[in-house]
Amino acid sequence: MKVLLSAFSCGPGRGSEPGVGWNWVQQLSRKHEVWLLTTDEFQADIERALPPNVHPAFVQSYRLWSRLAHLIPGLDWLYYYWWQWKIYRAARKLQDEHHFDLAHHVTFVTWRAPTFLCLLPVPLIWGPVGGGGVIPHGLRSELGLKGRLFEAFREWTGSISRLDPFVRLTMRRATAIIAANRETAEIIPARYRSKVQTMLGIGMAAAEKDEALRPASKPEGFIILFVALLRPLKGGSLAVKALRQLALKHPDAKLVFIGRGSERKRLADLAHELGVSGRVQFLGGLPRPQVLGWIQVADALVLPSLRDSGGLVLLEAMAQGKPVVCLDLGGPGEIVDDKCGFKIRPGEPNQVVSDLSSALEKLAADPALRQAMGAAGRRRVHEQFDWEKRGERMMAIYNQVHTN
Repeated sequence: MKVLLSAFSCGPGRGSEPGVGWNWVQQLSRKHEVWLLTTDEFQADIERALPPNVHPAFVQSYRLWSRLAHLIPGLDWLYYYWWQWKIYRAARKLQDEHHFDLAHHVTFVTWRAPTFLCLLPVPLIWGPVGGGGVIPHGLRSELGLKGRLFEAFREWTGSISRLDPFVRLTMRRATAIIAANRETAEIIPARYRSKVQTMLGIGMAAAEKDEALRPASKPEGFIILFVALLRPLKGGSLAVKALRQLALKHPDAKLVFIGRGSERKRLADLAHELGVSGRVQFLGGLPRPQVLGWIQVADALVLPSLRDSGGLVLLEAMAQGKPVVCLDLGGPGEIVDDKCGFKIRPGEPNQVVSDLSSALEKLAADPALRQAMGAAGRRRVHEQFDWEKRGERMMAIYNQVHTN
């Protein structure tokens, strides 16, 4: 088939949204001719790594505008809409030349923003799209004031997105809607639910060759790793509080944070207040090989995200045979099962902290359990989240769309 693929964020050798876009490019081009519409942000890298069946069309982006979009609330949406209009104009020309069998939007991975490819006279696949999760009200006290204000603003913008005529048009015109998790699937209006399939938008590539650089020295004892941007919604405060309870029975327990962010000071102050600052280490942002090295020497990974459509670090830890602990929400709730880790019910803060601590205590006390869960995690990544299997499933959806 001839496929027109829209990936606003796309770049080889990167994580997050650019990595998602690039992995879809690689998978879908294995069996189809792909015309890629993306920004020029990673143009040189894409051209060096371009698969043979991919024809890129780089649509100019304005870096000053994109930088301002991170500083001024709402400007990022104006910027994205403007870019969508630009790619629609490019897409019309490409459609006239190549007569595509279908169009597919993969990034941004959010239901809150439309794709103007819905205006083309070809079947459209929208997704996987996420962003349907909301933080349970009982846990919002963990966000701090800034975090609660941000969450309130996000819910307000979500209400606007539900009324956005272009989002509604995208849902109406899409032939298939791929929701990244069950929370996002429930956001889609009932009249379009027959189009919805659920599939997480991330995966692990079997051919990844990053060298894991183990730390020259690591703390002694039971090492719990937390890898994420240090933002309120990642639940770092829950991890610190769980450590305090765990340390009463396992004095050798240590919590290592990897990631940059505004939460570092608040988490450090909390650790000091709870009397566990000597058991908490902040490493800041590290290159991916060093992150993988720390995963290798850790005993468990904890990621109590209060809202998360993905959770790639969970897959990375599972692929390296490490048990994981998370909340039963969003992407993590889809990734983890009871054989490879612990999913904590997202109730009240005290209950969540107690359950997190209990799960970590079981892992700390039982090396055989850690080994068994690690082995189960490796199998689950291979069987459920390998990028080639993601690609095969998406290509099956392509065939459904094309034959209907």
